[in-house]
Amino acid sequence: MISEESPLLLSSQSPASNDPDLVYQRFTPFHKKVLVAIVSWCGLLPLFISGTFYPSIPQIARDLNSTGELVSFTVSISVLSTSIGALAASSYATFYGRRRVYLALQPLSVIGSFGVASARSMRELLFWRVWQCAGASPGLAVGAAVIGDIYKLEERGTAMGWFLGVSLLIMRLGGRCKYALAQLDSSCLMLRKSIAGFFALLTDYVLLIPLAYTIGKRYHLDHNEALVGACFLPCGLGNIVGATTAGRLADKTIIYWKRERNGVWYPEDRLRASFVGALVLVPLSVLGCGLITQYIEGRLGLMLNLISLFLNGVGTTTVLSPIVAYSVDILQARSAEAMACNAGFRNFLLTFAIAGVMPAINNLGLVTTNLISAALAWVGFILLVLVVRYGDHLRALTKVEYSIVEND
Repeated sequence: MISEESPLLLSSQSPASNDPDLVYQRFTPFHKKVLVAIVSWCGLLPLFISGTFYPSIPQIARDLNSTGELVSFTVSISVLSTSIGALAASSYATFYGRRRVYLALQPLSVIGSFGVASARSMRELLFWRVWQCAGASPGLAVGAAVIGDIYKLEERGTAMGWFLGVSLLIMRLGGRCKYALAQLDSSCLMLRKSIAGFFALLTDYVLLIPLAYTIGKRYHLDHNEALVGACFLPCGLGNIVGATTAGRLADKTIIYWKRERNGVWYPEDRLRASFVGALVLVPLSVLGCGLITQYIEGRLGLMLNLISLFLNGVGTTTVLSPIVAYSVDILQARSAEAMACNAGFRNFLLTFAIAGVMPAINNLGLVTTNLISAALAWVGFILLVLVVRYGDHLRALTKVEYSIVEND
């Protein structure tokens, strides 16, 4: 008979506890969807904060009597703050629970947002951006860990895809909202997959951070900030299409290769779903966007740029979604820390890369900068292939105890 003293999960001596799916049956499908919606809402906060800041860089530069290059430096600082905050939050989330970390840090983001809005100098802006982003930092790392807690292996990729897709779409909508308001006024294995994700995500920043100075000026949209903000929407729509598609494809890939090996599962099989995005969509879209902006004028050029932004959004999340789910797969018991290390190292690299985007465009030109970004994306594809090919050997070297059927 069940009473208030009964444990939530059966003890290890119980025969039913050998069922690997028991822990995932604690919540109904509807309850799981509600939890995904909640963590997606929390996950959109750091991206919404970023999305509302990037397109407003020209306006902030004018208000603070600064330059776009200096204001874009605050983006680097905020990315670094997010990565450090995520590392700290994930560690505490493992021992004190996911909810307590959310409740403790969200007020910091609220206070930081008020500070950013009232900033009157670059120093004040930098100070409050650090706290604003640190408070929102648990959104992605801890949110992905929650999904790993409630979904079993064959369903995890789809849920993770929706989680990332919704969060990244809101980031682009944030850019659109900001313009409307402005018009009114750890190991070699982990290292390789983190760098692969970094190279893919870098193309996103190369396209979006200077968008007001590239596509905006080239096609004479800078007179209407709402139109420039609307250019962020195709990338956001591509994000949600790519994330949901890649999530389902990653789950099907796991099932297919597991069946081909007579029930033997390799975590790296999930990364096969990211190959098309890493090889074709991400590098070709960023390269095409640079060439189109440079050589094609008028409405045709603008339309082709919007298509390229959509394809880049699809490609970016096609790469990131399987990588996120893979991080949870190989370190199920420490999924929050795995996500934070993955995102933290990637954001650490982005801190320096973002600071060089605007100077590179000014000194090397748009086409050359985008070509370098595309080449780095192809390097990321090669790293993904190496992880898939030699992942089992790398895990053996680093003693990564990934989750198996008995303890997943």
